[in-house]
This record gives sequence, C-alpha cells and structure tokens, in this order.
Amino acid sequence: MDLATRKYRLLEKLMKIGSDEQLLKVERFFKNEISSDENVWDNLPENAKALLKKSQQQSADEEVHSHDMVMEKIRDKYKLP
Repeated sequence: MDLATRKYRLLEKLMKIGSDEQLLKVERFFKNEISSDENVWDNLPENAKALLKKSQQQSADEEVHSHDMVMEKIRDKYKLP
C-alpha cells in the first residue's frame, strides 16, 4: 500500500470519529508526536542542553575516543579476553 492510500485511509478513520473524547485524543497525539512546529532543543532541561554543548565542544576539540579504544582500555583494566 502506498503512502497516499495509507493517508487516505487514516483520513477516513478520522472522519468516522464520533465523540469529542476520541477527537481530543487524536488532537493530543498530533500535538505531542507529530507536530513539527516545536523545537526539541527548546523542550530539553537546561542540564541536558549543557551536557550536549559540552560534548559538542569536546568533539570539536578532538577530546573523544572511539568505541574500540574504550573497549580495549576496559578489557585491559579488567583483564577481559
């Protein structure tokens, strides 16, 4: 089934909603899950923003390590195979 057909079927289901409560649930879903008007960054807690900015700066300063390097250090430290 192509995208246009799926959208049309969804619209058909939307038009069959018979109660205010059901419509409110759909409206909430669209607002919370699908809305592209909101910027995710604006909804993050300040401590999360600070950590993300710090990690971006560390990456820019090349203060990061590859997964393989980290795993090698862990294997050496804990004598793992």
